[in-house]
Amino acid sequence: MLTCKSLPRGSTRVAARRRLADLLAAEGSDQELARAEELYVSLMVTGALDHRLWEALARLHGARNDLLGLEATFRRLRNGTLAIAECRTNHHLTGRGPQQPIPQFS
Repeated sequence: MLTCKSLPRGSTRVAARRRLADLLAAEGSDQELARAEELYVSLMVTGALDHRLWEALARLHGARNDLLGLEATFRRLRNGTLAIAECRTNHHLTGRGPQQPIPQFS
């Protein structure tokens, strides 16, 4: 099985994890698709605004015929978008910057 634990932290590691998820999603076995899903969801913590992650995860759910997973991803995206919009609104209204950290998607 492919792994990326030996790679250095930072953008190189994130890119490697993304590539690993893409490769696992392309393979097609249920176990590999499940691992790809885990990787995509974990990547969303740091790359929540990367639409390619959301699209890849939606395609993965389609390949698995996983309607519940797709609905969960949609809820995650909707809630995260609303939280980011709220942070930006608070920043605009107060003029002092965000009063809370940007939300994590998990």
